[in-house]
Amino acid sequence: IRAGSSSEKALARALARAEALGAETRLLGGAFLGGLPIFDPRPGDADASQLALADAVRAADAVIVASPGYHGSI
Repeated sequence: IRAGSSSEKALARALARAEALGAETRLLGGAFLGGLPIFDPRPGDADASQLALADAVRAADAVIVASPGYHGSI
């Protein structure tokens, strides 16, 4: 969720290419995702950021997800 991470940079490049091909895009990056309470299992009302994420996904024709790779050893 670190803003400017290599995953976020790769996602931004993919979105730029999609825009060049005529798509309308929206980047919900690390700063946005870091503010979501996704790891809090307590019930509660959805906040504005949760509603924004749900609305963006609901309205999308497609979603591109970036996730960091594993760089350690097993």
